[in-house]
Amino acid sequence: MGNLAFAVTESDLRALFAPVGEIASVRLVTDRRGRPKGLAWVKLRVDEPEAVLEQLRGASVGGRTIDVWVAAENDQRARSHRKPKRARR
Repeated sequence: MGNLAFAVTESDLRALFAPVGEIASVRLVTDRRGRPKGLAWVKLRVDEPEAVLEQLRGASVGGRTIDVWVAAENDQRARSHRKPKRARR
């Protein structure tokens, strides 16, 4: 999920997702200094993830409308928020 306010906490996300399914884990993405990047991964135990998307479409957390998507187990978006390293010359 994305477009999170930097002040959003794990507790905020657990409160948002608790009504739609059993939460397996929540991970807020931070930079190397521990500052939030506005992204999070919430792993749910649900049979129909698309139904969760419909329930959360347009949801607001911390004053911002969040972006929610279903990620596959090997989803490369987990690493896509990082800038590519420059090649050394």
